[in-house]
Amino acid sequence: MKTWAKRSEYVVWIDADAIITDFNFDVSTFVRSFPPEAEFIASADIRLGLINTGFFILRNSPAGRQLLDRWWAIGDRHRICDQEAFDMLYKERIQQRAAEGTATPSDDQHRVDPSIIILPMETLNTHPPAWRHHGEHNRILHLMGESALYRSLVFQPAFQSLCRARSGGILVPQLGITQDLMILTGKKVYRDATQRTFIQANRTGEVQDIEELSQAAHHYVDILQHLHMQQQEQQQAASRSNAPAAKPTSFSFPNEILRIREGIFHLILEHIYRLREELRRRDVSPSSAAASSKSPPPPQRSVLLSQLVNLMKKAAEAGNAWFWATSSIEHRKHIGQQVLELLQELSTRVIDAHKLTPLHMQALMHQNLGLSLYEAAMRTSSARPLAPAPPQSTDFVKQSLLWDAEYYYRESVRLFDVYWSTKEKLSSSSRSETLPIEFDTAVHREYVQSLQVYAGLLCLRRQFHDGVIAWQRAMDAAEVATQGMDIGLDYEKLGIIYYNAAVCHAEYGHILSSSGGGGGAGGGGVGTDARDGKGPSRHVDILQTSYRLVTRSSSIFQQLIADHLRRMPEATSSSSSSSSPSSSSTTIRGYDEISDVPAFLRQVQSLEQQVIRKLADLGLHPLKEPTSPSAKNQETTAAATNTAAAVAAMAGSPSSTVMKRIVLSDGSVKYVLQPHERSHGHEAVAVPPQGQPSRAENARGTAAAATAAEEEEEEWEECADVDDPECLVFDVDESPAADIETTTASSASLQLSSTETVPRSSSSDDDEESDHVLI
Repeated sequence: MKTWAKRSEYVVWIDADAIITDFNFDVSTFVRSFPPEAEFIASADIRLGLINTGFFILRNSPAGRQLLDRWWAIGDRHRICDQEAFDMLYKERIQQRAAEGTATPSDDQHRVDPSIIILPMETLNTHPPAWRHHGEHNRILHLMGESALYRSLVFQPAFQSLCRARSGGILVPQLGITQDLMILTGKKVYRDATQRTFIQANRTGEVQDIEELSQAAHHYVDILQHLHMQQQEQQQAASRSNAPAAKPTSFSFPNEILRIREGIFHLILEHIYRLREELRRRDVSPSSAAASSKSPPPPQRSVLLSQLVNLMKKAAEAGNAWFWATSSIEHRKHIGQQVLELLQELSTRVIDAHKLTPLHMQALMHQNLGLSLYEAAMRTSSARPLAPAPPQSTDFVKQSLLWDAEYYYRESVRLFDVYWSTKEKLSSSSRSETLPIEFDTAVHREYVQSLQVYAGLLCLRRQFHDGVIAWQRAMDAAEVATQGMDIGLDYEKLGIIYYNAAVCHAEYGHILSSSGGGGGAGGGGVGTDARDGKGPSRHVDILQTSYRLVTRSSSIFQQLIADHLRRMPEATSSSSSSSSPSSSSTTIRGYDEISDVPAFLRQVQSLEQQVIRKLADLGLHPLKEPTSPSAKNQETTAAATNTAAAVAAMAGSPSSTVMKRIVLSDGSVKYVLQPHERSHGHEAVAVPPQGQPSRAENARGTAAAATAAEEEEEEWEECADVDDPECLVFDVDESPAADIETTTASSASLQLSSTETVPRSSSSDDDEESDHVLI
């Protein structure tokens, strides 16, 4: 930008695994359709941050070069990736604008930077995986996360098409790259890779070989699931049109997926058993481990321990993949128990500084178990039994499943609380230099997900008193997740949480008002309100809170739509062949949580009107959100809550904040961002919707749920004092329940942060070293 491109008005960055497939795309025309203050243009990322950096456009101006320099310098690049650094940069710029008072009335408020344009995902990038979503509307093909062989085989016809066009031929659409080509290529490449790496990993048991196997199997299974869905859609279409059905084949996609996932899990377990036996043999008879003069020396004990803890982590990841490959609730519980036992042992074998990894994975497995049971309960409530059954029987099954789901989500929240308290303790200890102590965005998003689904389950079970308290915790955490920015996936999901909380409060207020507002044992099962101690006015407070929450949600989505329409150029919303369907006003920044934002906004506004009418029936007017005199630009946007306002008002750069745990007087835990000398730069989601009607085998869960009993589980001895807060004890509930179909939602899968290879112990004395190793 300062040398050979100094005369260029704009500079475009494109990753090596991306190509431009629409040669009608004119970058010069595209950038001039944006406001003149735009310095940086990119597309939103699917999950990890505000943008995907595979393709972006930067103005070659002093402001643009300053943005790039600061982006490069911000944060510790040994700990964070470029996308995390960009999030930190955006937050820093928001804080600077707030401190300098440079926000203008044209901005939604000072928490949005108008010089940075973030577009829907497919406008300047690809919705991954490309073989599923890429089409003729896409300008860019970005094969993120794919293998080098797959990329070369997919890009080859594109390069050949370009060569033919330069020789006088016709440039075919999308350079000849089609979905069928990418799917068939991926199926062959990843099937061969899965077979090859399975044999290699089975022979060596090395962590690197197992990692390659896991990656290949992930891509292959993903394609098989897609082909299975296509097969089901074709069968349904043929059934509707009375066309002859295709001949059945012996190949079953679900069985193949289950076989692969189960096989990988048991392969890793076999190597874990061998390492355990070798370590046991050395402990019993150390002299037997000595090598003869002709044989190579045996590996040190520290090396075996490092291999063992890494294999345990890989086994837990493989177990999670197997978990989602089966549709049986009982089978999922069995797999979940095996994974949790592995993680408990793993926690006892690693040093204190690395106990965060098994803690995080335990919290996610409890989250997965809770989601499976919740979905089973929703399917049970809409299922048709084979024989007439009393309504009480179906309701008992549903309530049993919801109770179990609540238990697992409560445990997930507890484990996340332990995770944060452990991280805070480690960050303040002398070992903090070995840990990234900054705000962990991905883990915090998963924490918010557990908090809000737990709150929703309490309301579903009509435990409204506990439910409104849980919703407050969920909202506090979701506000922290936005990190003071009114943009991005976390901000959109904050609006979803406000809406879900408003629904719970509205129902609670309606029940209290119907029962006279006094609570007690009446109110349709609301027997916990007597603890409130606020008398007949309690229902008014709850309804007013519901109104404030739903107006916050409405304001957020109104702002997102207005921001989207104002910043979208005509070039991306035209009817030309190069426009993306995701560029329409019904999709905000390409996020998938809500496919039709205006329709969801109408749903939010409908609830708002219902609450207003309910208050009017009581002779009351809705109380508007209190507004600070200094918040003059916030009246037309989402109301900032105490936690979010504190985050937004914080001075300094985003690299100077850390999340702090505060225990309130009622025993609840609250997390806020506070200044810290070092910092680091997932996921709030709506309470999962009610599932589709389940199959008839759900009826089998009635007798099983009625006879379920708690069983004592084996506990790993982690420390001598069981009352020590560092000692974790887990009791896994194994009550059987109904079967459900395999879910395809990736948001519920075990999303693990990548970890480094286990470094070997620095101790040279193999006999005196500790069993606790780095992970």
